Amino acid sequence: MQSTPTTALDFWNGDEAKQDQMLYTAFCLLESAISNYTAGYFLRDRGVFDWAATSFYYSSLYSVRLVVFLGYGDFPEGHKQIGDIFVSGSVKSKAWLLSFSKENEGIWLAREHPYFIQDNRSFQFHKDLLLSNLSGNGVNTQTLNETFEFFAKILTDATDLRNASSYESLLVAHQYSHILVTEQFKELVNHFEKLSQKAIKYASGIFQEFVEKHSRREYFCAFLMDEMYRGGFYYLEDSLKNKYPSQTVEAALEFLTPLKKISIKDDEKARHFHSNISIETFDAKKALMHRFKKRVEDFGKLLNPS
Repeated sequence: MQSTPTTALDFWNGDEAKQDQMLYTAFCLLESAISNYTAGYFLRDRGVFDWAATSFYYSSLYSVRLVVFLGYGDFPEGHKQIGDIFVSGSVKSKAWLLSFSKENEGIWLAREHPYFIQDNRSFQFHKDLLLSNLSGNGVNTQTLNETFEFFAKILTDATDLRNASSYESLLVAHQYSHILVTEQFKELVNHFEKLSQKAIKYASGIFQEFVEKHSRREYFCAFLMDEMYRGGFYYLEDSLKNKYPSQTVEAALEFLTPLKKISIKDDEKARHFHSNISIETFDAKKALMHRFKKRVEDFGKLLNPS
């Protein structure tokens, strides 16, 4: 009989399928970081500075989520809260995994998670435990220290600047050809692009080291080269090329270099991995996507009542 999981990592390590699903979810976070970076790159070149800055910011946020997810199997939902892990060492926040998988297995988190806070349904996330889990899973300690120091130094200010550049109408309304605001927007976008680049490089490097020590390494690395289902690298490339010029896409795909170094071609292993992450077998993913579909439909009914 399988024991009840007591941490998010126990949840993901429950069986072979869950391990594949964790690696796939981690790759989705990296894809999201790269997709937002590409959007920022594209918008910057067209002078859409507020949304370019926002896209680069969200790219960085997904990179940070990836690092935390690899060490915790979960991450705080709030932007400020995820940054506070690196600044203050611990933070109370709603956990992503609970809402992601609440339709089925995720219910255990509300009862069994050792860091669950009963009074407000929050969790306590600890930097020391995150570091310990990552180093215990094969990630280089020096890389971790550099990454954590960088995030601690930059995330709080980045969040504040993102809010100012997105929400303040006196700034947003004057970003075109203004004697002062335009140049500051350009500078902010350049800073956020560098932030995004560094964050993705740190996250993708840590992901590579994490994968190299993982028991399902060969299956995941075969999925990355899965040409039959156009999964992994192919899916991301197809997605980006459908929206952006090839030169823009090529620059973004450079971030995949660490994972490409360990990817392999094995159709049988790729098919096996795919069977564990398909919408028919990955229940939490299926539930989230169906919830999204229903919410969109319900919103349409509000706009267009019959």
